[in-house]
Amino acid sequence: MKIRVSAGNRVLPTWFLIIISVLSAAGQDKSADDFRQFLFPTFSKSLIKTKAGKEVNIILNYNMVSEKMVFEQKEKYYDLVNPELVDTAYIQNRKFIPHGKEFIEVLATGKSPFYAQHKADLIAPERPGAYGTTSALTSSNVLSGYQTDIGYFNFKLPEGYTVKKNPFYWIRNGEEWIKINSEKQVPKAFPGKEEKIRKFIKGNGIRADKTEDMKKLGIFCNNLPD
Repeated sequence: MKIRVSAGNRVLPTWFLIIISVLSAAGQDKSADDFRQFLFPTFSKSLIKTKAGKEVNIILNYNMVSEKMVFEQKEKYYDLVNPELVDTAYIQNRKFIPHGKEFIEVLATGKSPFYAQHKADLIAPERPGAYGTTSALTSSNVLSGYQTDIGYFNFKLPEGYTVKKNPFYWIRNGEEWIKINSEKQVPKAFPGKEEKIRKFIKGNGIRADKTEDMKKLGIFCNNLPD
């Protein structure tokens, strides 16, 4: 399939549109690097495999606030457009697949695969309140970037803002996707195996706010005998 784009009336293959952005105004200068809203501390050489069977070498990171895959090109940062054309993205030996408009990380495979949806909120600096109290404003959509018609503009966070990670998880049983917010919800997804899973969670101190813990739990659950 070919798609015609307005720039120069050139015809480009669909897969190539995954890694381009039409307007340079959607980029961020590299001098403004600030990676607190990103999953990884740095952008790194990565690999994208498309559903059309193409492989694209690209420099990637994942914005947890906007929940967008972001790539570096010519010292600017852009959202990955057309995620529905992506089969798999590999970043630092970790595997991501599209899920709706976001990407989720594959934690464990098997009959009931486990996935992590990396999400974060921005916490504003505390402000003086009434009677000597303080308050903080929380936003999950502003200050990390600016939404335009062609994508999300990733820019440096204002000083004093912090990023609070709030990941959640998915377990896929056939065609059913089960959303998991707590490790205590996992046993219910495995009828007949609840007690073994609860013992594993307790014995290993599994916590849902730690992706590595949930990866261990996912591997354990998928290795339980039927």
